[in-house]
Amino acid sequence: MSDHLLTYKDFFGSIEVSIEDNCLYGQLQYIEDTISYEATSVAELQQAFEETVNDYITTCQELGRPVQRPFQGSLLIPVDPDLHCQIAIQARKERLSLEDFVKKTLEGCVGWSERSELQP
Repeated sequence: MSDHLLTYKDFFGSIEVSIEDNCLYGQLQYIEDTISYEATSVAELQQAFEETVNDYITTCQELGRPVQRPFQGSLLIPVDPDLHCQIAIQARKERLSLEDFVKKTLEGCVGWSERSELQP
């Protein structure tokens, strides 16, 4: 999988190459539905991606189905119980809730602040 992503309306799309078919293709990322697009140039791929996002949103609205958003803002991460304990102890030492400590740690790892823009 490429580490380059297309972005449009808070959606992300992959960029892949098919040598056999002489085309570029991709799929919407971070949603449960499998939705793909393809083109023969990078500019066309971006356009196909944007059209796919718009079609996806329209189709969901027509079906009365909620549009899946790539990220909901909550993580469920299973960890070793001993690690969980150490995280809780460190959070307490820093006088933070476990949730605030994990948020602060993750933000530091990716250099994120609330003013940061999405950077694929």
